[in-house]
Amino acid sequence: MNIYQVCIIGFSISLFFSMVIYYTKNLHGKITFDNFDGVQKFHVYPTPRIGGLAIILSILFILLFVSENENNFIKILIFSSIPIFISGFA
Repeated sequence: MNIYQVCIIGFSISLFFSMVIYYTKNLHGKITFDNFDGVQKFHVYPTPRIGGLAIILSILFILLFVSENENNFIKILIFSSIPIFISGFA
């Protein structure tokens, strides 16, 4: 599978999970909504703050479609982004 197909699959999976997060915001909104306090807040409506989950899940699903050479790079990408993901998720 070439890199363009992998990118399209990754984008599609990330878009799918983003839409799932958006349309299920009523279920998890009490926990994940951003508050409106602060100078840099610009959202008019409550916005879920778990968008990084869609990105991490899409990267994990991409592992199923790539070759061994690209697989090692994606594993390094995942392991290096775990601390940022956990701190953002918390």
